[in-house]
Formats: sequence, structure tokens, C-alpha cells
Amino acid sequence: MEEPAIALRQDYESLLTLFGEGEKIIDSSPQEIHELLAKGTMIETTGIIEWEGKSFKTNSVKNSIVTLVDFSNKKQNHFQVVPQGEIFPTTVMTYTIRYQNEGTVVANQAVLKISLSPHLSYLPNSTVVNGQPVTDAQGKSPALRDDGFALGSIAPGQGGEISLRSIVMEPLDDGTEISASGNIYWGEGQSAELEPVQSVVRSSPSFADPLFNGIEKIVDRKDSGKLYTFVVNFKNTGNANAYNARFKGELPDGWSYVSNSTCLNGRPIADSEGSSPLFARTGLFIKAVDAEEEGNFTFRAGIDDERKLGEFPSILAEAQGMEPVSIQPRE
Repeated sequence: MEEPAIALRQDYESLLTLFGEGEKIIDSSPQEIHELLAKGTMIETTGIIEWEGKSFKTNSVKNSIVTLVDFSNKKQNHFQVVPQGEIFPTTVMTYTIRYQNEGTVVANQAVLKISLSPHLSYLPNSTVVNGQPVTDAQGKSPALRDDGFALGSIAPGQGGEISLRSIVMEPLDDGTEISASGNIYWGEGQSAELEPVQSVVRSSPSFADPLFNGIEKIVDRKDSGKLYTFVVNFKNTGNANAYNARFKGELPDGWSYVSNSTCLNGRPIADSEGSSPLFARTGLFIKAVDAEEEGNFTFRAGIDDERKLGEFPSILAEAQGMEPVSIQPRE
């Protein structure tokens, strides 16, 4: 018996094949919608089988069109920061947001809001929208205001770019994380969150600048040049606070420390181990010296050997997060 000819016809494709009794044919060709349709539009697909002048209509498949605004594609909707990764305080950072509506309907009354870490300070008049400078509003970038920056209506396939600059103005501990995030709002309470970008601050304290860190020797004229006051000036010129700071050293041979003569910023400091805490094993301890903070400590010593008059105590400054540094004499 001759096998029947079967024609399976749909509105998108015609297919002709031969098959025997009990055999099946399945058409699973993927189909695409190539035009924008209104929300709720019904689309229907129906198949017809014909053979020997006869025909059979298959069940129809119906779908309802769902239309969406879509900012979910991270390749088209993302935050970028330059420089990336690790930064130092006072580094100027440029944050850029790129966005594109990849949905099927217009995002009406779209608004962009950007949030920066509290450690970041916005640089005035640095906001640029699609290559054009934008005037600040009440001293802020319009994208940083509570009501955000109005993007207007964003049609399917359309988007844009907004950038602004900021800076870390304050000293921060090494390893502090700073971030920026953004959200796009549209319609009645709908929103899309852009993935935040993060940076890590690299910072350290420093007592190495000789302009602010040095040892001075002042003769006590009331004692015929036998007693001297040593002044050790210090300033943390780094970009981080100095925690658990210690200053320690020793007097050179030919000098004798005057008991209970050590002061920190004019306040007396008790001796330790029978001498100034500067010359004790633990050193003179200061819990924290903030970045840009300065001060001094003083002590008195007598000269026993005139040949050693030109020598100074050795003082080493140490703190968490920095290499020890020697504070040098000022002649």
C-alpha cells in the first residue's frame, strides 16, 4: 500500500513528508515576534493535516503578549568607576552609569538616583549627561538629590549615560570599603537596581616628613649650659590615623636623664622603669594620632661628657600599619 502524503501547514512554515502507520511527526520550530504589540494581544497558532482529499485541524495554541520595561541586562545597564580596585585618599574617582531599556514598552517618567558612600565627597559641577555638562542643583549633582535626576521617557532600545566625579577627602583606615549604587524608577513605583561598584582604600600613617618630625635641643641657661631640654616634634603626615603609636629610643653615652621631666604636649608623663617612658622597653605610648595631627614631647637631660655635646637621643616612631621610622635631629 502506498504511504499517504501528509502536509502540515502553519502560518509561518509549510512542511511535506511521508510517514507510515503509527509514525508521528513533530514540528518544534522556534518562532519570533518581530513587531511591538500592545499588552494583552492574543497570538494563535493552528496546524492542519491533509491527506487523500481529507483534512484534520489540530488544536490551536494561544499566547497573550506581556509587555515590559527591562533594565536587567548588566552589559547594557551598569555602574563603572575609574580608577578601579584600590585607591588612596584624595584620589579623584569618576562614576559612570550606562542604561538602556531593552523591554517592549516605554519607561515613562524615568528617574535616576545615585547614592555614594558617606566617605565620598562630590566634586561640584562634575555631572555630565550624554556628553553634556549639567548644572548642579543646590550644590548637589541632580542625580544625588533625594528626588533624583529626571530621565524622561525611555523608549525600547533607547538609553543614555551619566557620570560624576567624587573624592575621598578624609583620612580612612587601610582596607576601608567605599561604594556607589544607583536605581532607575519609572511608572507607578517600578524600579531597577544597578549593581553597586566598590573600591578599597589603601592608606597608612607616616612620621617620616622631616619638615614636621624632628628633635631639637635647647640649652637651659639657668644651669650654666649643663642641662638641656630636648623637644621631639611629631606630625602624622600620612593619609590614615596612626593607631597604637609608640616613640622609643635611648640617650647617648655622656648624657643623664632628669627624673620626671617628660611631658607630652605640655602634660607631665610619669617615668617608667626609673627613666623616661621614651627610654623604657615599651616606649611612650599614644593610642591614636589622627592624620594631620601634630604634637611634641619634651624631656630634660644633663651633659656629663662635654665631648658628647653634639650627640642627640635616638628616637624611633612606630604605629600600626607603618614601618618604623627614625626621627632625626634638627641642628
